Amino acid sequence: MSFTTRRTAPLILVATATILAAGLSGCGSASGTDTSGRTLHIGIPIADSSSLVKAGVASPDALTADQIEQMYTIALDAISGTDAAGGYTLVPDYATFDLVDSGAPQTACAHFVQDSRDDLVLSGQFVNGGDQCVAQQGGVLLQDVAAPEAAYSIDTGTVLTLDQLPSTAAERFADYLISSGVLDGKTVGVLTDALGGDATPVTDVLVPALEDAGVEVAHVTTLTSDLQAVAQQIPTEITQMKEAGVDVIVDATPSANLMQFLGGESSAGWSAPVIASDLNYAVAETFAAAYPADLEASALTQRTFGADAGGDAASTCADRYETQGGETLVAGSTNYQTLLQACDLVTVLGKALTALGDTAFSGAAFATAVEGLGHVDGIASYGDLTFEAGTPAGVSGLQVVTWSDGGWEPTDGVWSGR
Repeated sequence: MSFTTRRTAPLILVATATILAAGLSGCGSASGTDTSGRTLHIGIPIADSSSLVKAGVASPDALTADQIEQMYTIALDAISGTDAAGGYTLVPDYATFDLVDSGAPQTACAHFVQDSRDDLVLSGQFVNGGDQCVAQQGGVLLQDVAAPEAAYSIDTGTVLTLDQLPSTAAERFADYLISSGVLDGKTVGVLTDALGGDATPVTDVLVPALEDAGVEVAHVTTLTSDLQAVAQQIPTEITQMKEAGVDVIVDATPSANLMQFLGGESSAGWSAPVIASDLNYAVAETFAAAYPADLEASALTQRTFGADAGGDAASTCADRYETQGGETLVAGSTNYQTLLQACDLVTVLGKALTALGDTAFSGAAFATAVEGLGHVDGIASYGDLTFEAGTPAGVSGLQVVTWSDGGWEPTDGVWSGR
């Protein structure tokens, strides 16, 4: 089955919020929030990667859907029904979908917005157009990873993200690539994809900026949006990059695509160093186990990486998870990053609900509350975030990381460009 749902009913005592917390992500509903009871119905989409594990694409120790659900449950338990959530009891509504079924996110989206009429959708990354679907169908989405640029301006719904706008990420990435000199004398190949609006900030912002600065962009690969069809396209694209003399790849595609591209390089007996960024979440470590052990790569990112990343916020998140039955995770691992993502979303959600005060929940009111948070500390995946009125996305400082032993590791390369 490619799509399953489960709603957890609220209980009376705050101590029972462990169950309630599980359903923190949801869409806006025509019926609105029960402000008298301060109850918020939340839909949470969970991508099931088990089919990718079976295919040998994802790591065998990749988190199961149940484990991810547990992460949200425990994080929400800490705030549901308390002042830290503005007094709201949080009623979860989970939907699990197959990551390789391109239509499953839309089915989950329709479940949240049309069937369950949830007030809010909370998501790490609602892939394959799920994020845009929420807005198109009139819902409210709070997501970690940036949505396609066009999603933020859909007037039927509300999209807010912790991550910066794609256009902002492209501008900051271009500034780094040009100002740092990492591309001096290089022949560049650019890797992006046609999923959602992924290619737009690459072709409209990043590539023109590089070319205007005199960087030689020899070839741009735009991979198909069909994950299963990418494998057939890659050999031709690699041949074109080889023939164009590409000796460094600027990566702006999710890790599932990079994983397949690197596999194609190996088959072709060719390779080139990779420089990535947060643009299109290219820094994701989801498929790190499938990357070559000797991958030469660096990245510019807002995110914290490494065993010591995240500070007290990360420690509190991990300790609470383990104390309440979660398995011990290796600090800095991909699974650990997923846990921090859940905690960060709950942190921002709670602060925004508190900021609402007595104002009834609505998409517009919630957006105003999030954008009005200003500087927020204690965000484990970023260190801190800054929100501002009129911008539906957060922004944070930048650092340079390098690929080492199957993951990104911090360097001393703090990048001051904004």
